[in-house]
Amino acid sequence: MKTLHILNGDATKSLFTQSGLTGDICVWREALATGPVLQVVGSPEFWKLRAQYIMDSFEGYFQKGPDLEEYQAMAVKLAMVEKAAHYDELILWFEYDLFCQINLIALLSWLKHLEPKNTKISLVCIDQFPGHPNFRGLGELKPQDFPSLIGQKIQLTTKDLEFAHEAWLAFADPDPRAIQNLLNRSFPPAFPFLADALKAHIKRFPRARNGLNHLQVKQLELIRKGSSTKKKIVREMLQNDFHYGFGDLQYFEMLHQLAKLYDTQGDQLLLNSTGESVLSGTMHFFDIEKSDFPLGGANGRKYCLDQADETLTVSNY
Repeated sequence: MKTLHILNGDATKSLFTQSGLTGDICVWREALATGPVLQVVGSPEFWKLRAQYIMDSFEGYFQKGPDLEEYQAMAVKLAMVEKAAHYDELILWFEYDLFCQINLIALLSWLKHLEPKNTKISLVCIDQFPGHPNFRGLGELKPQDFPSLIGQKIQLTTKDLEFAHEAWLAFADPDPRAIQNLLNRSFPPAFPFLADALKAHIKRFPRARNGLNHLQVKQLELIRKGSSTKKKIVREMLQNDFHYGFGDLQYFEMLHQLAKLYDTQGDQLLLNSTGESVLSGTMHFFDIEKSDFPLGGANGRKYCLDQADETLTVSNY
């Protein structure tokens, strides 16, 4: 039986390769929860859009800038997915957080399009493991733990793939209210973490009151408390907002986007008067920051979150 394991990241791979499980391995290295996306996954236009986002977002900000050739090589490796029909079974290893769940539905949407008719598609996705009371993800496990998880895999049905495809289309829709429409439906048992992940995504839209989203408010509140450096803030976010699944790269980028709201004194961040006004709601962030920004398929500037009922409406900006 020929098997392809699609793993959620390199941390999982380093353990998985020592587990004794057999089969080919493909690592999903994209981060589709951030940046723009298209509804057709895996197309040349899709990879071009993603590559441009990586180049535009991170060039010149981090010590080691993005490498276009490296990204393109990664996309070529992911093209192993297009050979799904050559395998008897695909086993997908993903986690419960927003980051992983968005990658998962994108992958399943791609597989639905490819239609590998004689290939079983199975999913291993857990939010707990014995001996790990604060389980964060597969990268915490020992190599010998992975074989036991094979017994927990779920074979996905055609209806499961169809639902995952619809979820991806909603995430990639220019109108994010498609996600709220989806959340009004019953989710298949195969995806017990997807609804919460999509709700977390909705909280990334700016609040109507001040134009800041849930995570931006938390970062500014940490700065307001004082004695904050970028590294300390990112470490705090990683510890307490792990259900988003973001790494330090994403949180550093968020701080960069808020740069007009704080000053620096050495390596310390200090909330400035503009930041105080925005955080308190007496000033709107979009009066300061004029740039559009993508959230899934939507322009995040065009929609806002009504905190009273957690619904999205069209923004006045």
